[in-house]
Amino acid sequence: MKFKRFMKKRFIYVVGTLLFFLVILFTIKYVQIQKAMANLDNFAAPSVYITVIHAEKKIWQNQVNTVGTLNAMNGVMISSEVSGLVSNILFSSGQNVKKGELLVQLDDSVERANYDHAIAEENVSQLIYNRIHKMYKEKNVSETEYDEAEANLKKAQASVKLALARLNQKKVLAPFDGLLGIRQINLGEYINPGVTLVNLEHISHLYIDFSISEKYFPQIVLDADVYFTVNAYNDKIFTAKVVALESKVDENIRTISIRAKFDNQEAYLLPGMYADVDLHLEGKKSVVVLPSTAVQASSFGDMVFIVKPDENNNLRAYKKYVKIGEKRGDLFSIESGLKAGERVVASGASKLKNEQIVLITDLE
Repeated sequence: MKFKRFMKKRFIYVVGTLLFFLVILFTIKYVQIQKAMANLDNFAAPSVYITVIHAEKKIWQNQVNTVGTLNAMNGVMISSEVSGLVSNILFSSGQNVKKGELLVQLDDSVERANYDHAIAEENVSQLIYNRIHKMYKEKNVSETEYDEAEANLKKAQASVKLALARLNQKKVLAPFDGLLGIRQINLGEYINPGVTLVNLEHISHLYIDFSISEKYFPQIVLDADVYFTVNAYNDKIFTAKVVALESKVDENIRTISIRAKFDNQEAYLLPGMYADVDLHLEGKKSVVVLPSTAVQASSFGDMVFIVKPDENNNLRAYKKYVKIGEKRGDLFSIESGLKAGERVVASGASKLKNEQIVLITDLE
């Protein structure tokens, strides 16, 4: 019995000692945590170095952005109007040619023989006519014989023209000055009418064809400036002039087609290219603008950081949501959320938190 009481007292002593040390350890940790939380409450985020820019008011020419396609002023798929065997090819792929230049010669042996025969028939008819005409003046033949000789001559002359036309059909000529594409035929090949021989494009001037909403029609003027870019020259802006408007609105999509003309003497561009187009419209507007680097995208919308002093005269960055309008070059127009003259963080915004103290390294 004494042994059991001894063991019970010892157990109680050990447990009590453990509980005592646990209470002390808990108290120490609690005090440490409270001190850390107090320090955290008093912690101020370090200042961030930034550059700022003033939101600026500018006068912008009204314009609308759309997409278009470059087309040649003249462009055709060269073909023959008659069938025949290709006897000669007188061009190379990618060659510049002049109007009327011979491109392809088809075998014309039969047509040339018919032409020579027609010439001979004409010569005979001419001799007979000359003889009959002289005799008719001397009243040695009747008027009927004279008329018949004259008719036979005209018929022979018409036969010559027909034979010559058929002979010339065996020649494929360039219909205008331009740049040839890739040859689609081979020497000795038999071709049928309408089969494409080669593509020909006149590219010294190009058309930019595009469409915009009918609501802009009152603001469109002939000779208006058109600025466009193409994928081949990402940083180069080309300029064209409006030369024509379609005479009706597309009733399906309610747009009006516009054609602008571009001087392509240096052959920078080719027909078929895609163009990103900015058309200048009549009228101007006042806008607040910012460089695109000052605007950040977030899940709640586009935002900027504006800089202004707090009650202690410390400069702080404040988050502000804005509505972005159109973009021109590196500038965004701000439709709402920002006033002209406000100081906006231009660089360093990615490191900022709302109401954080900032230090300006450059003021524009």
